[in-house]
Amino acid sequence: MVAAPLLGRLGDNIGTHKILIFGFLLQIACFIPSAFVTNPWQLGILRFIIGIGNASLFPQVQTLLTKNTPSMLTGRIFSWNQSFMYIGNIFGPLIGGTVAGLWDYAQVFLSTAGLVFINMILFIFNVFYPLEHRDK
Repeated sequence: MVAAPLLGRLGDNIGTHKILIFGFLLQIACFIPSAFVTNPWQLGILRFIIGIGNASLFPQVQTLLTKNTPSMLTGRIFSWNQSFMYIGNIFGPLIGGTVAGLWDYAQVFLSTAGLVFINMILFIFNVFYPLEHRDK
């Protein structure tokens, strides 16, 4: 609740797409050490920081969708966004449970960091670079 408005304001000043890159990097930087925690406090602190990463991702994605979608397609685009978010809410725990069952809980955090990294690379090439070149 505290981080999202501050990051939104910062995104308005420096660019929403830059805040998204920050969010991806912050989450990767927290998921990797989460695999090696030795007590619940360490995991709690890292999960709190991951929440800040979420605050830099979800509102910024919606801002980018609003800024870059023609007004007559906004409803359809937001429907797709919400649908895929809920699909992720279903498949994320299923994949996490499968990974934990096949290996261990540490691998859940490492594989999540890998998936966030893949998403960041896709975002950089499909959104970040095109927006950077369009703005110049």
